[in-house]
Amino acid sequence: MFSFEGNPSTPYIFGTLNITVGNICKLTCLSTSTSAPDYYAKLVKLSYKWFVNGTYVQNSYTDMRFSERDKDMSFTVTKNHRYNQYSCEARDKNLVSKRSDPVQINPLCKIWSLNRYFDCFQNCSLTMKINSMYIDCTISVLKPA
Repeated sequence: MFSFEGNPSTPYIFGTLNITVGNICKLTCLSTSTSAPDYYAKLVKLSYKWFVNGTYVQNSYTDMRFSERDKDMSFTVTKNHRYNQYSCEARDKNLVSKRSDPVQINPLCKIWSLNRYFDCFQNCSLTMKINSMYIDCTISVLKPA
C-alpha cells in the first residue's frame, strides 16, 4: 500500500441543529484521509477531537458522550446550549486536519398543551382555535437574569 503525507480533509459537521430542549442532539464529524490513494482511503480509520467554543471537550464535559473514535458527539439539549459553537478536527495518526467550520444548535421550546414549538429566546405570536373562536396571543419568553 502506498503512503502519502497528506493531512485529513477539513471535516464538516452534520446533525439536527433545530432541536427541542430535553432531546438528545447528535453531531457527527466527517473527514476523509488523504494519506492513501482514494481506493484505500475508506480503510483508514480516522479519529476525531471535538471543541466547544474553541476548547477541547472530550475530557472536560461530563454531560457529553462520544462514539468509537469520537466521530459522534451527543448531549441532552438545554437552553444554555444556544450560543455554543461546536467544531472538530480529524486525525490520521500524527496528521491533523484543519478545524471544521463551527456550527450552532437552536434549542426549541415546546408548548406542551398546544403541541407547538418555538424559539426559546424570542417572543412569538400564536393563533389558536378554541370552541369555534380564534384567539390571538403572544408568548413572552422570560430572559435569564
